[in-house]
Amino acid sequence: MNIILASNSPRRLELLNSLNGLDITVLPSNIDESGLEKLEPSDLAATLAFKKAKVVFDKNPDSVVLGADTIVVVNGEILGKPKNEIEAKQFFKKLCGTTHEVITGVAVISKNNIKINHAITLVTFKEYNEELVNNYIKNNNPYDKAGGCGIQDKDLQELVEKVEGDLNNVVGLPLGLVEEMIKSM
Repeated sequence: MNIILASNSPRRLELLNSLNGLDITVLPSNIDESGLEKLEPSDLAATLAFKKAKVVFDKNPDSVVLGADTIVVVNGEILGKPKNEIEAKQFFKKLCGTTHEVITGVAVISKNNIKINHAITLVTFKEYNEELVNNYIKNNNPYDKAGGCGIQDKDLQELVEKVEGDLNNVVGLPLGLVEEMIKSM
């Protein structure tokens, strides 16, 4: 099946490539994410995924388009992508010693169907360790990841206490859910 991934995320593309039988084209979408602040986190992730997919679908109406958006929620606060090192450290201070939610909204659009859903995975970090956090920020790119951290990064493993749910969701794409949605198109 031919599918357009409406994302520039190399992690999403890598995960999607692990599914058999897909011919994937990447066409990232740029959308305005403002004005949605009042939505519940799972609704926000799903809405952003739909908006991303819809922008690309409108330009490619004979295609199947997949959009996704991942957000991190800790103590009711949504953490986006950190703007700088100071904010990345602040994010880690909020995440460490707690369990946070990683929510990925997924939308698949074709001319005959629209599917929108989301997955939630719980991630617990150990207590804040300044040396580990500084090392992570220095050796990885926290600025292109929701919450400022990527669970797939080796330097983060020492901070992760446990993961409850789909690990791929934390990386950026809940593969089981995506495969189910694509098959139902």
